[in-house]
Amino acid sequence: MGRPTVNTIRDKFHLKAWRSTGWLIVLASLFGLVSIWFLLNLVIAGKCDQKCVIDTLAQTLRVATPIVFAALCGVMCERSGVINIGIEGMMLMSAMVGYAVNLFAFQWLKELIGVEPAGSLSRLLAVLLGVLAAVILAWLHANISIRSTRHFFSHCASLSLD
Repeated sequence: MGRPTVNTIRDKFHLKAWRSTGWLIVLASLFGLVSIWFLLNLVIAGKCDQKCVIDTLAQTLRVATPIVFAALCGVMCERSGVINIGIEGMMLMSAMVGYAVNLFAFQWLKELIGVEPAGSLSRLLAVLLGVLAAVILAWLHANISIRSTRHFFSHCASLSLD
């Protein structure tokens, strides 16, 4: 008998069946969750209960969500053939406009309609105007990218307002 080939080893362990059924993804996800649970318990050293660990994981997801959205935005831009290095600047401008609108709209509206409705309305205005600020910067980036191919990176860098 000769030396076993890769195909005989693959057939012996049925690796194709594992890949096609998705069990490998399930096992890797389960291993990752158990590892995160174990590491969090080591870091915390048993000083908090199950609720503390779940709250820590929830906070991690809350903080990581804008970064994931920015990464997805970058992937979509790259797939369309546009290099956009001003994504972080757009996010910062949107956050700044949202914060300023929320602050000043609440101060102005709380005397007119009361504290509770003023808070809800000012947050809604803040989100809408924050998105509008990011859309205006994206429109500006699109116009600069389409009309001018010279100094493309300097235009993109100038939109990164950080």
